[in-house]
Amino acid sequence: MGAILDLRLIILQGSAISIAVGQVPTMMGISGLLNTRDPAYLVIINTLRNLGHSTLDAAMGLTALAMLYLIRHGCNWAARRYPNQKKTFFFLSTLRTVFVILLYTMISWLANRHHRDKPLFKILKTVPRGMPTISYPGGRRIVEERGFHGGGGGVLNSNYCLPDAPSFDQLRRSSMLTI
Repeated sequence: MGAILDLRLIILQGSAISIAVGQVPTMMGISGLLNTRDPAYLVIINTLRNLGHSTLDAAMGLTALAMLYLIRHGCNWAARRYPNQKKTFFFLSTLRTVFVILLYTMISWLANRHHRDKPLFKILKTVPRGMPTISYPGGRRIVEERGFHGGGGGVLNSNYCLPDAPSFDQLRRSSMLTI
């Protein structure tokens, strides 16, 4: 049983490393110069090769990241130094993300308020509303090929609703969905 847990831990750590490595080029402002979907070792190599092309995005991203870690470290130190206030420092540490987001939102507004057409660094601009729609791979094509009709109740896809979509049991039995 221990070997299975160790394997799961290794897989989770590998996934975390892969996700983090894919985010660094965007934080540095060089994501357009390399493919972040390449294997992690290639993304690391290409990121290091393109560090000279970093933009002001890097200053924003790195200082925000440093501030998150400094606040966490400071709160942990203060909790050890003042054990009676341990809960207070714990809550301050959990609120550090909110504080950094609000601070950098204000910095972004101050820096870009006269540069609306061409911001000095990347900003999100329009925030997408709601959750993305969910569908199964293949959409209508699979429904027509497999001959599923009725019993589904409808599956929302990004373009249309399939009123006669297959039920979960039909998908599982047809080997299209393996569990």
